[in-house]
Amino acid sequence: MNLLISRVTTVKRHDYGYMLQAYSRTLVDRYLKCEERASYITALMNVLSRKVIEVPVRHDPRIHGKSKYRFFSLLNFVLNILIGFSDYPIRMVSYSGFLFAAVGLGLGIELIIYRLVNGSVGGSGLSSFVAVILFLFGVQFILLGLMGGYLARIYSEVQKRPRYIIDKIY
Repeated sequence: MNLLISRVTTVKRHDYGYMLQAYSRTLVDRYLKCEERASYITALMNVLSRKVIEVPVRHDPRIHGKSKYRFFSLLNFVLNILIGFSDYPIRMVSYSGFLFAAVGLGLGIELIIYRLVNGSVGGSGLSSFVAVILFLFGVQFILLGLMGGYLARIYSEVQKRPRYIIDKIY
């Protein structure tokens, strides 16, 4: 999960589940100005600070009990971070839309050229159907990505995170 979160978000940490952390008073004041309702403190503090220092800590094996993290709780954790700190999934939808549309368009052009050269398409028309479906799915994914991009911008505005941080005014 740590590797996935690190790749997809701009927040670079080694252990995203570790909650033993120390923050300066300035950073805590910045955090308190944020009006987010569901914020992941560790990632948000990375966004609000210029420099994060991680100190290696030795983890002893658990002596009693079991971890409360289960597959779906970890999945929920990752989804919350993805939604709050990344537009990567939205971009992937758009990119896949361009890919589907290009493949569908390329297949359609190939079929048209084949018909012009050979005079008939032959077969059941399944290739034409696949080309049209791929192209239309691609267009839908592109439009879905555009709408998602607009929603991501609205979400970013609602979070009211500072665009930049001013430490001192001289």
